[in-house]
Amino acid sequence: MLEFQNITERLIQALPELEETYRDEEKVERNREFFEHVRVATEEYFALLDAWEKSAHILSKEGRILVFPQQIDATKENMQALIMHSYYKDVRKRKYMEILQACHYIFTQSLEVDES
Repeated sequence: MLEFQNITERLIQALPELEETYRDEEKVERNREFFEHVRVATEEYFALLDAWEKSAHILSKEGRILVFPQQIDATKENMQALIMHSYYKDVRKRKYMEILQACHYIFTQSLEVDES
């Protein structure tokens, strides 16, 4: 559970980092060099997200966290999209912020322990 909490907290910390990348006004050059930069920059985020998903499913099945499997799957998909939108800037700000807030909500909710 402690490892899951650490991973979740790191993902929560990643959200403002990704938002800052999204808000950066630099022009996106869609070439091989930029692709390689994005791949290296996002590698840690994707690894954390995969670990979070696996642990979250186990803890949810055991009833130790208050998040449903469908929410876990949707949050993984949303976070993957958020990571890519942060670099490629191919979504409007409003939609980006909705995805960011949804991810933040579920990550925060998954830290809540079922006391019953």
